[in-house]
Amino acid sequence: MWPTETTACGIRGGIPSNEHGYVSGQNRLQELTRDATGTSTKETIRKRMEWLFHDPKILPDELVDIRLKIYSNPATQEVLHTQDRKVYNLIEKIPKLQAPILFFWTTHNPTCPWPVADKVHQSVLGSRFVLVDKSGHWPQYEVLLALVVRKSRFQFGIHQG
Repeated sequence: MWPTETTACGIRGGIPSNEHGYVSGQNRLQELTRDATGTSTKETIRKRMEWLFHDPKILPDELVDIRLKIYSNPATQEVLHTQDRKVYNLIEKIPKLQAPILFFWTTHNPTCPWPVADKVHQSVLGSRFVLVDKSGHWPQYEVLLALVVRKSRFQFGIHQG
């Protein structure tokens, strides 16, 4: 982590924890990732990505095509397979960051339920927690405006809503 170089951090997505069903979500993600990288087809990529979306109908074909290119790269496959079982211990590391932290979470994140992120947020002095609905693991595709507004307000010190 970069506590001497960072003025603010935004965290969204996943924080490893055995609480609130996280392990089952992480195991499912690893299974879908292995399928997508082991046999990279539009179908395996789409299946993985749809699982990460709250509303899979809005997943654009272009995003699937981009991921297919990335996952078809042998270097990407090697990294994904070696990272599969790596433990990052983020719950212990996040509170040590020396910068303000925004936890931007969604109600439908299949990889890490929001109560896990909220619990970590509560252990970090001065952090902020934002919970948005109707989004899965990738709010930048499902609720982009909410993400941009909240991150901008946080980054520029506007702490309203």
